[in-house]
Amino acid sequence: MKKWATLGIIASLSLALSACSIGDKTLVETNEGNVTQEDLHKSLEKTYGKDQLTQLVIEKILEGKYKVSDKEIDAFFEIVKKQYNLSTKAEITSFLAQYKYTSLEKFKEEQLKMPILTNKAIADYKKIKITDSDLKKEFENEKEQVKVRHILVDSEEKAKEVIDKLNKGEKFEDLAASYSTDQATSQNGGELPWFGKNVMNAEFEKAAFELKPNTISAPVKSAEGYHVIEVEKRKTLKYEDIKEQLRLTVLSNEINQLQTSDQNLYDDVLKKLRKDAGVSIKSDDYKDIFSTSSTITPSN
Repeated sequence: MKKWATLGIIASLSLALSACSIGDKTLVETNEGNVTQEDLHKSLEKTYGKDQLTQLVIEKILEGKYKVSDKEIDAFFEIVKKQYNLSTKAEITSFLAQYKYTSLEKFKEEQLKMPILTNKAIADYKKIKITDSDLKKEFENEKEQVKVRHILVDSEEKAKEVIDKLNKGEKFEDLAASYSTDQATSQNGGELPWFGKNVMNAEFEKAAFELKPNTISAPVKSAEGYHVIEVEKRKTLKYEDIKEQLRLTVLSNEINQLQTSDQNLYDDVLKKLRKDAGVSIKSDDYKDIFSTSSTITPSN
């Protein structure tokens, strides 16, 4: 099954070296000597300083040149929720914890804002214009949505065995745990996120959209094996409700296509941003921070 790539979610180190309050405060005492706040800062700067400074410069330039609205960030998070199958408050809290966050707003600010800014810079550099026609074309893929669960096995015989057990009243989630070879879903009842057209492989998609809710498929063969699919729900989305999500998705798809033919795209964008911003490095210790590959984060 194909997956739409999440727009640059990263578990950044967030060292914020430039914001550290440097002093002689003792952090740890030992019989052999103490470790101070200054010791920690020097160690972090030595190990991560150049990478962190590079990222801070990029962020400063992007935030000065482009703006991101709350509406865009909220739309991005709706895409993230769909990608990671987050539908309850508990699931969102658990997801945030994986990235060491307790605050959703802080997560949005620190992890979602910068990828959107980055894509705006790339769109500006490549003169990408997203039209209403582009959005409506993408909407045709997304307006009809299905929520399914599946069990993936390696043979048609095994798939028929699973179907027979389901027909005899055994629970789908129990059979998913014991039979399914899809490690991403086997332990959560085979649950998949809501999806529209052109997301899954053709065989899986055709079967899912032909089934009525609460019905089980015959064995569905794909390149991955044999699927037993149950459609749980169906829904039809409204264009205006997801227009901003469509805009982010279409732009991300455009950039992904550009990257396949231009591996230097992000570095070229960064060079242009630095030139336009008049970047001048004042410390000899950091003169070479832009001599290696860019740390710009594409929102793909």
